[in-house]
Amino acid sequence: MKKILFVFLLVLSLPAADVSSEGLGHGSDGLTQVPLQIVNAGEGSMACKVSLAHWFSAEVGRAGPGAQVVDNLWSDLDSGTVYYLNGAGDRMPVERLWCGPVGRSWKNRFEVDLDRKAGKMVEPIQLKCLEKESVFVCGAI
Repeated sequence: MKKILFVFLLVLSLPAADVSSEGLGHGSDGLTQVPLQIVNAGEGSMACKVSLAHWFSAEVGRAGPGAQVVDNLWSDLDSGTVYYLNGAGDRMPVERLWCGPVGRSWKNRFEVDLDRKAGKMVEPIQLKCLEKESVFVCGAI
């Protein structure tokens, strides 16, 4: 029992894993802006989010019917990496971008293709989205 308590206390004393963008740079210097404009053509509210790590996502924006989510992603031409800048300006590599109904955006989502390749810029993202027959769909504006 003492061994279990000792191991438990040892684990608690270890530094926590830090999801950090350290070493990735800060701000948009050297990156190319990728405008993001996603219009909600549906009758309900939608949310657009980015996956920044296997377990972490951030909301890019929400839009009610007839409104739109407008923001920017940032692209590194040399590596093909796409970044989302958090409120502090930290570069957060984007694994996925999706939109869907508020409260169900992960379950009933449309995943936006971010054609990431070294030496190729990611095109501006301009979409119109709506929920149709319980399926969330998006298409070019």
